[in-house]
Amino acid sequence: MLRTAIMFFAMGLFIFLLGLQGMAGVTIEIARVLLILFLLFSLLSFMAGLIFDKRTG
Repeated sequence: MLRTAIMFFAMGLFIFLLGLQGMAGVTIEIARVLLILFLLFSLLSFMAGLIFDKRTG
C-alpha cells in the first residue's frame, strides 16, 4: 500500500509538470488517502502485536 501511495504521488507530480492540475490533484489526493490508510493499518497492527503477544519473558 505504501508503494502504491508513492507511485500515485510521483504520478501526480509528473502530471502536474505536464500542466494538468486537476488530474494531478486527484492523484495526489489518492496518494494521501492510501498513505493515511497505510499508517492506520500499521498502527493497528503494532497495537495488536502489543496486546496479543503470546511470548513470556
